[in-house]
Amino acid sequence: MRIRGNSFKTTLLFSAVLVIGLAASNVYATDHCVSCHKDAKFQVQNKVLFDYYNYWKESVHESSGVTCIDCHGGNETMSDKDKAHKAMNFSSLTAIDKTSYKKIPVVCGKCHKAVYKNFKTSKHYTALQKNRNSPNCVTCHGSMNTEIYKANNIAKGCASCHNEKSKHAPEVGKQAEDLLTKINFIRAYKKWITINSKGKQPDTVKDINNQYKEMVSSWHQFDFTRMDEKTQKLLIDLRSLLNKGLAEKKKNKR
Repeated sequence: MRIRGNSFKTTLLFSAVLVIGLAASNVYATDHCVSCHKDAKFQVQNKVLFDYYNYWKESVHESSGVTCIDCHGGNETMSDKDKAHKAMNFSSLTAIDKTSYKKIPVVCGKCHKAVYKNFKTSKHYTALQKNRNSPNCVTCHGSMNTEIYKANNIAKGCASCHNEKSKHAPEVGKQAEDLLTKINFIRAYKKWITINSKGKQPDTVKDINNQYKEMVSSWHQFDFTRMDEKTQKLLIDLRSLLNKGLAEKKKNKR
């Protein structure tokens, strides 16, 4: 039987998609942590465990290939529960498990190195070494299906600790919201200048990008007073460059 060109191409494309789909479904075929924990029986037998799996399955961690053993340890090649869980402790209340409360920043820091480096210089980290109730990474971001606060919701997140009732630096939420709002403006100005510079002032653009990168990286130091000074300076410089660029564009149109 002769297959016409378009039909052959369609068949070939369908076959390729099928192969890719089968490959994707087998990514975790030898990971017994995943194959066991995704079992729907846990929806009844252990709802928390079932939810944990589904939070992970929908997360950026799953799409990045981060699995159970990366954070919890264990042996994913073992189908036997006891062998897979050997030397593991799943309670964050203990100091044994890799994900015990105080150790979580170390585990997250394996991938998020710059964030961990800055977090170690913060008051949050210092407090965490003394008090288990102090904030760590999951306090703000969650664990498996993580969240990154934006300007419109960060004040609410900070308010869980920093509020009038606790009297613990209640101004922090507003400071954080103002900073992220400024950073949004900086990002927009920076993008316009980068696009419209067209190779001009490469040193200036490079300096702006370096300042922005350093400023964003230092967020997890939580030194908002110092960070606000840097943010304000960069905003002023960017607005000056933006106004200069707009004036030049207007001049060239004449």
